[in-house]
Order: sequence, then structure tokens, then C-alpha cells
Amino acid sequence: MFICFKRKKGATLIELLVALFISAILVAGIYSLFITQQRSYSVQDQVAAVQQDARAAITLMARELRMAGFLTGPGSSGGFTDGSDTFSINGYNFAVVPSNSTNGPDSITVVFAAKELGEVESIGSGSVTLDRNVDNYFKTNGTLNPTKCYVSFETLGGRIFRVTNVSTSQGKTILTLSSFEPGEIDIGEKVFGVKAITYTLNADHSELERNENTGGGAQAIAGAAGEFEVVEDLQIAYQVEGVSYWTFDGVTETAKGEINDSTLPSDNTHIRLIRINLVVRTPREDPEEVKKPPDQRSYYRPAVEDHPASNTRDGHRRRILTTVVKVRNLGLVQ
Repeated sequence: MFICFKRKKGATLIELLVALFISAILVAGIYSLFITQQRSYSVQDQVAAVQQDARAAITLMARELRMAGFLTGPGSSGGFTDGSDTFSINGYNFAVVPSNSTNGPDSITVVFAAKELGEVESIGSGSVTLDRNVDNYFKTNGTLNPTKCYVSFETLGGRIFRVTNVSTSQGKTILTLSSFEPGEIDIGEKVFGVKAITYTLNADHSELERNENTGGGAQAIAGAAGEFEVVEDLQIAYQVEGVSYWTFDGVTETAKGEINDSTLPSDNTHIRLIRINLVVRTPREDPEEVKKPPDQRSYYRPAVEDHPASNTRDGHRRRILTTVVKVRNLGLVQ
């Protein structure tokens, strides 16, 4: 009797090793693709967040710059006027006050009627009573704050009145004003608080700040430490009435080769256009760029307006947002 043993079929050790090797290649490829996609997503997510936040900030800035001179007039070398006297608004004499730097960020201050306080309910000798209580607008910790005591009226464009006293009667605010004559305004007229608002970068060149110059300090409106975008540069250029090119200080100066129309004074009252440039960068560097030697990295702070580019290369991606604002109130005859 013969016994027949059937040979069992299976994979040899070599076949198993080949299969494992192919599987390892596939897994490595999938993992590499995942890491690449994840890195790309992280970079694009940072860039998108940077652009979105910076766009919101530059929109707010442009809106307030556009209002420069609203109900205040353009100002003068002596300041603003109430009709009989001239004075500065928290140290600023013009509706647009540029501050240019060729080796750092610029800043700008604008003066305008920024907040509607109410309507005139009654008129007294040198005073007006509003239709509501707005005492807190003029006070800090219960005390009259002189940096907040400037108002204008909707029919008296070009004049600013200083508030010398604030009191309350029957829940209504009474404002005592300098150089005010009762016959100059009407009942129901709107009253506005005048502010001098400064836009600048903080000392670390990481945040765009807005300061109302009333003692409360500056507030960041874009950029911060940690996971947020970094505002690296603010550059501003100006176009003056009668001049077709852009200047960096808003004043046409023949000493700098700038052609000045002889009919125009060399001051800030003739600024008509403001070009805002905001440079923002991602908070984290691109990991692939960090692997490179510093002098071979792809990114650096770019040159904008009269501010030269940085010589330091890094892995931060950047975006430049630019907008042009027409300062429409400065061209009006107040």
C-alpha cells in the first residue's frame, strides 16, 4: 500500500520579505504624503489667518483715516480754532499728522469728530444741554479729563469747542463751552466728540496699535505674541493737492527735489490721498526653510515705500496689504 503525501503550498521566506518590503515602501510613501500635506495645510492656514486679520485691521484704519478733518477743518500751524482762539488737540495741530521713518515703521495721527454724543436739547449762555447723559465720555474715574474735552457741531464745520465744565441736570448732560455764542446753533443739532487717533507699531514691531491719546494707552488691533500674526511694518505715503507723485511725509519740500506749487503752503493741510502698506508675517517659520543655512532661506522683510528691505533671512512667510484712502474732508471749504 502506497501512502501519498500532498505537498502544501505557501509563501516562502523570500516572498514574505519581498511583500514586507513593498508594504514598507507604500506605508512610507503614504506617511510622507501625509506629512507633506499636513505641513502645507499648516502653512496655508497661517497665511490665510494672517491675511484675514490684517485685512480687518487695515479696513478699520482706512475708515478712520478717511474721516480726518470731519467737522474739525484741516488745522494749521497754530492748531484748530473755536472761532476766536487756536489750540492743539492733545498736541496735534493738523487733521493729518504723518510721522515718517526711513529705517523703521511709520505712524500717523488723524483728528476728526469721531463719536456722536447726542443732540442739543436746550441752549444757554455759553453752554448747551444734551438730550442724554454722556458724562462718562468726558471723565476718567469721575474726574473731567482735559484730553477728552473737545466737541464740534454738525453745522459749524471747521470749529472745535473746548469743554470747560460738565454737569448733570435731570439726567441730561450740560456742557460749558469756550468761545460759544447761543445764536450759532439750533435745537436738535448733533454734537460730536473730537478725537486725535494715532496708528503705530509697538516697540517690538509685532502689533498694530490704535491710541486715542486720552491716557488709556494703546490697544492692539492686529498682531500679537504666540500663535497670532505678526505685524512687521507699517509704511505710509501721501499725495498732496497739485502734485502728481507720492511723498513720505505729506509735505512737498523743494530741498528734497519735490516740486512744490507756489500757491500751496508746505504744510499738512493739502494732503488728499494716503497710501497704507501693512506687512504681516506668519507666527511660525516654515520647517523646510529652517533646515536651510540662514543665508539660503527664501524669506525676508521686503522693501516698502522708503523703508529698505531687511538683510536677515528667515522662514516666515509674509503678505503686504495696500490700500489708498481719499481724505475727502480736507478738500472741503469749511
